[in-house]
Amino acid sequence: MNWKKTVMPLRKKQFSLQNLSVQLSLIAIGIPTLVLGLFGIYHIHTQTIQLENNLQISLKNEAAQLSASLSTVLFNFDEGACKEICTAALKKSEINRIIIWDTEKVYLSFQSQEKKRYDPDENNKSLEYPILFKTEKIGKIEIFATRYFLNKKIQAVKLTSILQAVILDLI
Repeated sequence: MNWKKTVMPLRKKQFSLQNLSVQLSLIAIGIPTLVLGLFGIYHIHTQTIQLENNLQISLKNEAAQLSASLSTVLFNFDEGACKEICTAALKKSEINRIIIWDTEKVYLSFQSQEKKRYDPDENNKSLEYPILFKTEKIGKIEIFATRYFLNKKIQAVKLTSILQAVILDLI
């Protein structure tokens, strides 16, 4: 038996302008989409950092104001005035809990009941600040901020960035 080796001839792809235009169209759509996607990710990241920094600054300012307001009240052991000051502070959207320490142990603790259901403790951001009376440290204040409202703002930034990228890509 004579076995012949049959080799099928390779087909040459024919060059056509239609194939080239489809490939160029895919490149023209793909590159801007990739660039807009990367820009969107960068924008979301920078906005998230900015929101986190704003929350930290807000907490620090609130802690300084509370410390100044509570110094005389705490020195005089006026729990009623402490409660009024802290209740007013808890009305701010980001503040979830305030703990006032004397030099060693918890003196008073206040928590916003309506914000408690939004955020478990591990998602809170906290800040400690000393309470001074005539340059003497008489305690500290610990403020916990709920991340629920911050996370809602971050989600809004993500959504707008994605929508901007899609609209720009469609254009």
